[in-house]
Amino acid sequence: MIKKIKLVNWKTHKNSELEFKKGTNVLVGKMGSGKTSVMNGICYALYGTFPELQRREAKSNNIIMQKPSQMDFAKVELDFEYNNNDYKIERTVFSDGKTNQAKLYKKEKLIAGPQVTQVTERLEKEIELNYELFSRAVYSEQNQIDFFLKLSPMQRKDKFDELLDLGKYEKARSHGVAVKNVLKKLTEEKEKFVKDLEKRINQKEIIETIERLEKTEKSIKEIAKQVEEKKANVSKTEKELTQLTEKGEKFKKLKNMKTAKKAVLEQLEKQIKTMQKEIEELKEKNLEKEQKKINQKIETILKEKKSVQKKVKESEKKVIGLEKQIVLNETIAKQEKEFLKHLNKAKHTCSVCESPLDSVKRKKILTQKNEKVETISEKIKELNEFSKKEKINAEKNEEFFEELETEEEKLEKELNEQENLFQKTAEKEKEIKELKKNLNTEEKEFTRIEKELKMLEFDEEKEKNLSKLFEREKEQVNSLKKDIELKKEIEKEIKEKIEIMKSEQKQLEEEAKDLKFFNKNHEDLSIFVNALKQVQSELRAQMIETTNQALDEIWKLVYPYKDFSSAKIEIVEGSYEMKVKNMKGEWIKIEGVLSGGERSAVAIAIRIAFSLVLARNIGWLILDEPTHNLDSYTVKKLSEMLREKLPKIVDQVFLITHDKELESASSASLYKMKREKNDEGTTKPVNLNS
Repeated sequence: MIKKIKLVNWKTHKNSELEFKKGTNVLVGKMGSGKTSVMNGICYALYGTFPELQRREAKSNNIIMQKPSQMDFAKVELDFEYNNNDYKIERTVFSDGKTNQAKLYKKEKLIAGPQVTQVTERLEKEIELNYELFSRAVYSEQNQIDFFLKLSPMQRKDKFDELLDLGKYEKARSHGVAVKNVLKKLTEEKEKFVKDLEKRINQKEIIETIERLEKTEKSIKEIAKQVEEKKANVSKTEKELTQLTEKGEKFKKLKNMKTAKKAVLEQLEKQIKTMQKEIEELKEKNLEKEQKKINQKIETILKEKKSVQKKVKESEKKVIGLEKQIVLNETIAKQEKEFLKHLNKAKHTCSVCESPLDSVKRKKILTQKNEKVETISEKIKELNEFSKKEKINAEKNEEFFEELETEEEKLEKELNEQENLFQKTAEKEKEIKELKKNLNTEEKEFTRIEKELKMLEFDEEKEKNLSKLFEREKEQVNSLKKDIELKKEIEKEIKEKIEIMKSEQKQLEEEAKDLKFFNKNHEDLSIFVNALKQVQSELRAQMIETTNQALDEIWKLVYPYKDFSSAKIEIVEGSYEMKVKNMKGEWIKIEGVLSGGERSAVAIAIRIAFSLVLARNIGWLILDEPTHNLDSYTVKKLSEMLREKLPKIVDQVFLITHDKELESASSASLYKMKREKNDEGTTKPVNLNS
């Protein structure tokens, strides 16, 4: 039994504390008063989530109070009793990225926390009820009471099987079939392999293979002798080539140095000529005159920027004023529409001032208010147009301001470049002197290299011929080595083949034994898969029968008319169909037959039946706005059932409603949730029993 919940900064609840008792607990209040937030709080305390959060229609930050003031955390505390033990859960949600926390107490002793997942896992273990079953069998959220009726028969079967925990049998059977198919394939492959082995065993082939091995070994020895003879020739040629190559390397090095030095000399001469030309061009330019022109342009741009900034500020000021007028008029229009809404609902007395209200007076007031709303709407439209124009003017001026800044940056860059030209002239003259000095040094080094090349005698043609001879002899040795490697590969393959042929006979006997074993396992697995399917079918039938027994009894309590005497879930060709029993005793499908109110009655009955069958151990049921589409008579009968009969079969019921007629359904706690929405006020639960 849930004893108490405390909500701190929880949505619209600043500091709310509600106590509950056995029986039917009712929370009544107008839309947005904070009723559903209490049930979300219970669900979040237990499992760290609730349906809207689970479906990602809301975020964790939405839990924390935002109005009338922004809070940085929200906290929920839940006290409940289960299996003669007292439990307490605390969960805290933070908005600043700090890790959320949770604690679970049992008999005032901390048994899990502060990790939120640790608390959830321990809670599910303690009460033997996971979130999925709680959200479908215990908690019927707002606008979701007919969840199972919206599903197709096939989808309904999958969801029911999931709730009834029958999916594990289907999974086991599916895996069994997969394993059976694998075994069948393995058996077929094994049979084919045994037949192939029988064909491959041939004694004559073994003898011929051994003779082939002997010939290959003899050929390898002969080729190895030729390799040793060729190696001696290669060694002699290599020695001569090494001496000639060393001399050639020195020749090539000097030749490359000569080419490099020549390139350096040409580059230095080119640099000197280029820099001399650049200095002459710089001196011809009138740099001071160019700098003066650029400074004048910059001053003009600065004046234009100041003027544009002033225009932007004026436009922004006008936009702010217009937007304030728009917000004011929208607020007045909203108040007038709310007044019209209440006036339309009123019958003989004004719902706002409670003064007498006849049809003439109502019509006159409606006409005046509608005209006022229309006038305000036109004014809002006109203000929006003015605001739009001022925003466009501001954007154009801002764009022009950015263009001026770009032009200013460009001119500043040109000014810097002009100033740098003065420095470059002096630097280039200094560089020319250094380059001429380097040119003189490089010319001396070039002359030395030319002289050394003439003194070195080297025959390039002789080196080429000797190199070709060496490569040819080396290739012959490599060719013979490859021939040996090829022969050795053949030798290895022959030896492996002989070993394979010798072991195949033994393998044949072992494979025949395995084949017999595979056949036996395949037969046993087929029996197991069929048994699983039968067990799954029987369990499904028993669970649905139990649910239908509960549904039959509950239907009589929920449905106040005699045109449909019962309701049931029927298994039809692998799907689940919802049916009701008419006055002729015929079972008919609800799709396309039942009205919205009749479907709501079926939905409520299913919810209660599931709670009794699937969550019997917990004894809780939460119904959020269950009277959608129900007529006044059915609501009255439902109220009687919730107050007098349902508490006899469900320990604790929570009813969330905006319908004042359901206040009489309370047999335990009765709370009225008060909140001034227009003032963005907080929720204040009022215990009507006290």
